[in-house]
Amino acid sequence: MEGQFLERLNKIVISSEKTKVDQTLSTTLSTEHAKNCIEKIEQDQLVSLPEVETHEMTDISLASGTNTWHLDRVNQRVAVLDGDSRQNTESTNTVHVYIIDSGVDRYHPYLSAKCPASDSEHYDALDPDDDPCDFYACDSNSHGTHVSGLVAASHYGYNPNATIHAVKVFDETGTTSISTIITGINWVLQHDSQTSFTNTTRTFPAVVNMSLGGSHSDTFNDATKSLYDQGIVTVVAAGNESTDACDKSPASLAQALTVGAIEEGDARAYFSNYGDCVDVYAPGLAIWSTIPDYMLGSKSGTSMASPIVAGIASAVMADSLDGAL
Repeated sequence: MEGQFLERLNKIVISSEKTKVDQTLSTTLSTEHAKNCIEKIEQDQLVSLPEVETHEMTDISLASGTNTWHLDRVNQRVAVLDGDSRQNTESTNTVHVYIIDSGVDRYHPYLSAKCPASDSEHYDALDPDDDPCDFYACDSNSHGTHVSGLVAASHYGYNPNATIHAVKVFDETGTTSISTIITGINWVLQHDSQTSFTNTTRTFPAVVNMSLGGSHSDTFNDATKSLYDQGIVTVVAAGNESTDACDKSPASLAQALTVGAIEEGDARAYFSNYGDCVDVYAPGLAIWSTIPDYMLGSKSGTSMASPIVAGIASAVMADSLDGAL
């Protein structure tokens, strides 16, 4: 019975009060066991990819290296663009960037050199035992590939020397559950502990990007904080409802680097969430990047602003001695 319960529990987000555990779980676990193992019960909820829209797509041969105002903007302090869209190619030290999203097209010519070939370096939280080419090697939604490109793709990513790990938690519909995302977070924690540490010392820095969000959830925030607690810089999208980001998760987490979106000229993008929980703004309107199957595309959203900041963070950390900003 206990094993069946724990299997079912993976479909539930844990987070309510201990005093309520007795009546909620008495038919499944002993009261004493429940009190020792569970702090809270919180109903699972849906989370969506906060992309506003896809504007345009084209073959890479027709638009390679063009439309990179986001790179032009982040390499200078003033809002007026100067036409310099150079990537940061000076950060050559290893830094692992985990993209918790809809997967990544690891075979895209602008990303293939950034993504490890081994399937063990990527994860599909939706169905980890299925054919990798259908899931974490590929991206049936396109969101994760676009996001990954803004971290590290040739021509479009700020830090082309970053190593990308795909953590697939969304399917083609762009919706998932908090519990599924937490499964992905747990894989990141385990992989990072095996990859980036020598004994108990962090050898390689790591960054997580989560261009996703939903209603406020203490459990979601707690799970995201576990990344921070392990020394992983966690960059998240503020959301696209033009409302207070403090009402959203994981955007409301103080330990996350929450990113809002600006348009060219530095005005806040009309859709971007705002407020005290937003730490920084980055380009998020009509942003070009990689699309699965040898394509490029323009998308808008705080989903695009977040990986731009993640790419910058990875470049800074790659050159730091201790992997800390």
